[in-house]
Amino acid sequence: MHTYHKLLAGFLFFFILMLPLHAQHTCGFDHQHEEMLQTDSVYPQQIQLLENNIRDHLKANLSANKSAGDIYTVPVVVHVVYTHENAPNNISDEQIISGIKRLNEIFADYDNSGVDTKIQFQLASRTPDCQSTTGIVRVKGSDLPSYTSHGIDIE
Repeated sequence: MHTYHKLLAGFLFFFILMLPLHAQHTCGFDHQHEEMLQTDSVYPQQIQLLENNIRDHLKANLSANKSAGDIYTVPVVVHVVYTHENAPNNISDEQIISGIKRLNEIFADYDNSGVDTKIQFQLASRTPDCQSTTGIVRVKGSDLPSYTSHGIDIE
């Protein structure tokens, strides 16, 4: 009976964690990606080729330059498009940092439900042209063409 209670508690915990994810809108990229996989005959082949190239590159570089215990760090830039300074969609730096922390926990298999990928994410400290950055880019939506009247058009 004790195992049953653990299983039930685990299921409820997982379900509660997933509720906020279900309530969120999907990313525009995900929608566009799925549509292109269904409608564009070349796109799936390009994606597969890209994934193969990335996999081969990571295998070659990780095995040549990293030992088994080393962690691969991926610099991340978060783009926040907001309507006005105090809008809910202008999330705080703390929320972004918390999200990256959660992502790192998942990739590190903090709950022992999968595999530690030895990959972690951190806000980028340099731009592609080596300028200093916080890794968070904020863009006022009204500065984007048609954003105020149409939002982000994923079509």
